[in-house]
Amino acid sequence: METQNNSFLDAIMAWFQGEKVPEFTFNISIENQTLLKLVGYSSLLIVGAIALNQWLLRATLKRFFGKN
Repeated sequence: METQNNSFLDAIMAWFQGEKVPEFTFNISIENQTLLKLVGYSSLLIVGAIALNQWLLRATLKRFFGKN
């Protein structure tokens, strides 16, 4: 079986034209430091979203069920 080195764009164009989609491969390389930053910032974003959600829920519950 032959492996063809076609780009992703070639494969998409062939698919839209109804042709048999050629095989293609692509490599993704990422450095450890970049991956560490991505995981770190994603974690901070998730923790921040949870904290904001808790704060808004508390403020809403205080508004509707709190004593005046």
